[in-house]
Amino acid sequence: MSSQVLEAYGTLKPQLSASEISAVNVAKREYQREYLEYWNSTSALTGTGRPVDAIIGPVAPFPAARPNMYSYYGS
Repeated sequence: MSSQVLEAYGTLKPQLSASEISAVNVAKREYQREYLEYWNSTSALTGTGRPVDAIIGPVAPFPAARPNMYSYYGS
């Protein structure tokens, strides 16, 4: 595992209880519902009247990162 990823995921965290996992799943579904409503609302902005098909974006702000020369953006 790269050192940048290891910083975020290298230590074990305490295990969640069933009720905590359930609460996370409820919050996740609510977020997904809200985002789906937003995504579908893009149909009012497109020339075809259909929602946006996809968003293409770069993984990093540069073409090729050298090992240990940048911070991991996923954490």
